Amino acid sequence: MKPYGYVRKDGEGLFIYGEHQFQNAMGAELVPVYLHPKEWAGLTVDEILSALESVDPETKRLPKGFADFAYAVEAKLKEKNT
Repeated sequence: MKPYGYVRKDGEGLFIYGEHQFQNAMGAELVPVYLHPKEWAGLTVDEILSALESVDPETKRLPKGFADFAYAVEAKLKEKNT
């Protein structure tokens, strides 16, 4: 999805730059602005394992049923946010 514009943070506040003005803001830190929500992107098994490892560094593989639980939580988040 193409951004509508970009938000520039500077000492004066936030500004939106459309595509035609993008070149004028190249030296600034820019964040894309979207008019429509991004498409939902689900988690991979590797991302689920990485998340589990972040709270339990000893984890080397997903416990049985854990991926199913993670996908159920993900489905509820998608339902609430789309």
